[in-house]
Order: sequence, then C-alpha cells, then structure tokens
Amino acid sequence: MAPRHHLEQFNPVLNPDKYKDWDEHTKRIRFVTNPDCPTMTGWKCESFEEGVRGVYTRNPYYWCVDAEGNQLPYIDRIVSTTFQNSEVEKLNVIQGKSDFTHHWVLSLDDVPNLRQNADAGGYEVRFWESGSGSGTSFFFSYDYNDPKWRTLIRNPKFRQALSLAFNRAELQKTQYFGTGELTTGTFSPKAIEYNIDERGNPDRANARYREWRDSYVAFDQERAKALLDEIGVKIGASGFRTFPDGSPLEIQVIVASNTGKNTIAQNEQMIRDWRQIGIKATLTPVPPQGRRDDWFAGKLMSNADWGIGDGPNHLVYPQWLVPIEPERWAPLHGQGYQLRGTASEKEELDKDPWQRAPARIVPSDRDFDPVIAKLHEIYDKTKVEPEFLKRTQMVWEMMKTHVENGPFVQGSVANFDRAFIVKKGLMNVPKKEDLALGGFTDPWIHPTPAVYDPEAWYWDDPSRHTS
Repeated sequence: MAPRHHLEQFNPVLNPDKYKDWDEHTKRIRFVTNPDCPTMTGWKCESFEEGVRGVYTRNPYYWCVDAEGNQLPYIDRIVSTTFQNSEVEKLNVIQGKSDFTHHWVLSLDDVPNLRQNADAGGYEVRFWESGSGSGTSFFFSYDYNDPKWRTLIRNPKFRQALSLAFNRAELQKTQYFGTGELTTGTFSPKAIEYNIDERGNPDRANARYREWRDSYVAFDQERAKALLDEIGVKIGASGFRTFPDGSPLEIQVIVASNTGKNTIAQNEQMIRDWRQIGIKATLTPVPPQGRRDDWFAGKLMSNADWGIGDGPNHLVYPQWLVPIEPERWAPLHGQGYQLRGTASEKEELDKDPWQRAPARIVPSDRDFDPVIAKLHEIYDKTKVEPEFLKRTQMVWEMMKTHVENGPFVQGSVANFDRAFIVKKGLMNVPKKEDLALGGFTDPWIHPTPAVYDPEAWYWDDPSRHTS
C-alpha cells in the first residue's frame, strides 16, 4: 500500500510542472527509508542512515489488535543495523549484541560456534525449514550462443548424465549438515500442487512431487557414463570426453565473483564428481556488473549460484516452470515470450535471434524449442482457466514435461534448515514445531520473518530492554 494523498504530489504524471521523472517519487515511496512517508505497517521509520542503521518506532495507527483487543505491535522500537562485513556481523551475533537475526545472516556451519557461545551471549539457536526446492542449483543456458554447445545442452540425456554423476548425499553431509532432502530440483516441497490431489488427498499429489524430485537424483556414475556414450560424448585422447565430432568439451561453471564460500565448495565438489565420468569443468567467477545483460544475450554458458525457493503455488511465480522472462534457464525464449503483444514483438525478426535488440527467440525461429513450445501452450491455458483444480492439473502436466525432458535446473538439497538466533526473553517467536509447515524462509513472495507475526513478539521483562 502507498498513501496517495502524500505521494501524488511527487508523481510526474499528476504534477508534470514540478517533476519530469520518477526519481523523487521512487525515493519518497520507500517507507522503510523515508520518515515522512505514512505507512499502515506496524512500525514507521524514525530515522535512516544508508549503510549504518534504520530506526523504526511503533505505529499507533497500525490496523491490527490481538485476540484480547490490545493494540499491536507490542514492541515500541526496532533498530536494524547494517554491517559492511558479514564476519563482523556474525561476531556481533555470537557476542550477544543482536536480539534477533534474519536467517540470511547465518549459515549452518556457524551453528557449532553459535551453540558454544549461546549461554554467554544470552540467546537461543533455532531453526526454520527453508522450503527451498533445489538448494544451490546448476543450470545451463538453453539459449547459449554457441550452436554446437546449444545442441548438446538441449539434449536431455546430457543433462541427465550430469545430474546422475553428482553425489548429493556427500554434499548433504558436508554443506547442509544432514538436513533437507536430496533433489533433482523442483519447486518448494511445500507447494500446494504437491500437497493436494483431485480429491483433496495429499498422497497422490506428493507422489507427483517425489517423481520429479527423484527423477535424476540417484548417484549412478555408471548410468551417467552410459548416457554420455549413447549420445556420442565419449572419452578422447586427453582422458576427457569430447563433443561427438571429437572436439574438446569443457563446461564453464559460472558464479558471481563475490559468491560465498559454501557455494564455491558445492560447485568444486560437483566439478570433482563430473571429472570421475570424464567431464572437464572449470569454476568460472564473473563480475556481477554486466552479468545479467550477458545472460539475457545468451553469452554465458551456465549459472551455478542460484536456487529455487518459490512454490506456495506454481502459477504465482512460474518462471522456473516455464520460460516467460530472461532471468532463468531459457533467456532468449523468455525474452521472446515477454515481448508478445508489444510494439516490439515483430521488430528485427529478419536478424539472427542473438543479434536482435533485445536478443530473443520466437516461435517462427528455427531455434524455437518444441519442449518450450509445449510449456508455453499449457501455461497460456492456465491464464484463462477459472477453475483451480483444472489449473492444477495443467501444472501437473508441465511437471511431467520437466521429468521427461529435464532436468532444466539441477538441484542439490531441498528444504534444508535455516539457522537464526533469538535473545532469551523475546517471546512469541515461533519455533519450527509451532509452524504447520515447519518454516518457509526462502521464497521472496513469502517474506520471513514478516509472516511469523513480529508485531506480536514481546519481551518477558521490557524494563531490561529500554533505550
């Protein structure tokens, strides 16, 4: 929500004599950084220092009360501190200088140190389930601009072989500390389409989820070798596998240059596992600047530092299921879909798809993939189908397409735990066992901790927590 009575004065459409662009409006609408912006949320901004801290005070006009009619929120003031260095931030947590941490602050390998210092720091170490569908994932660009590579990438047996060669069970122990479940890579296991069937019975729906999750999850390097041999990707004179024409083959496992150590370690293990079946791969860090544009243009081979957290409903945020924008596994197909119905749709179609502005693949192109065409066709039907169950059946059909032709995204460990700390005496912060789903921290569209009612948290002894 945004207050029209306040923001319309900064709107360049409504106030063109004073504002020529949206810059001021964009700045003013950010109620978390602008103390002058009215808000209906539980706390309103008192002050904000970029890169330092934000201070938020209880909003007396917040629209919620508790079961007894008491005005929420209970806590009068929140100070959110920004750290430029993640290790300094963790040190503050360990020393008991934080009352609550967002779950992104800590990783599972911090837990032993946290527990060792919990009594001295006066906090509890707790866990919520992530709800991740993939853990850290790997995926090729289905639209990579090298034709020989693109042909191989689009061969499902090649991607299936790489998935089968990956020892996820070892990774689960070393990086996820035994939490979560091994996965080929799906939407979140908490998605509604995995938890109901046509008759409201969860068993059959969950079986559909398991079919996708387990489709290429087994650690079976002999089967992986056989698949590669079958498609002509055989061992060459160098001891590594080659393209069917005998030319050298090397996968670039691309991550951002500022990627965390855990993601690096996971990819190093994956590269090691692939080497055991004769696949040569190299970890390739690239600067974040320009990476997005290069991906959209089909200039990057792969992505190895993303994960799938989405899934309250596959159709709320379907981009991993069906390419409808350029961020994910089929960027040029997604860009072509995104421009449908716009003035730019028919422009430059006489050019090579990778030379268009923006680069895009459309149904009339030779490179338009029939599997994606099928996904687009089903997805388009979901947008005009009013019945929930019929839409859900269409989602199941798209899932089956992923099982038969995937994996388009190679997952690792799903639904692993996320660690956070809670200061002793901070009440009403739910534990995993208090939540029907055990937690669901990873989706952007299911914001944690907002969904766990921080407006109802309180101190057992407020006098010890005054400023």
